[in-house]
Amino acid sequence: MGGEKSLPELYALATTAARHGMTLIEPTGGISLDNFGIILQTCLEAGVPRVMPHVYSSIIDPQPAIRAPKTSFG
Repeated sequence: MGGEKSLPELYALATTAARHGMTLIEPTGGISLDNFGIILQTCLEAGVPRVMPHVYSSIIDPQPAIRAPKTSFG
């Protein structure tokens, strides 16, 4: 989804999904600790009760290759 580039499209998709009874959405692509909150908020405001964003390697610290400590997601 290109991080925040597709928020209007994500909102439209999530709204349609919620209206048709979907209870989970998995946004993916360009999600980082910096934009995680707005992406999560967009899905929740659209009415999807569960969101599972794919953060992939954006939370991995390359030195020493462990999850970034003390992260805050919004």
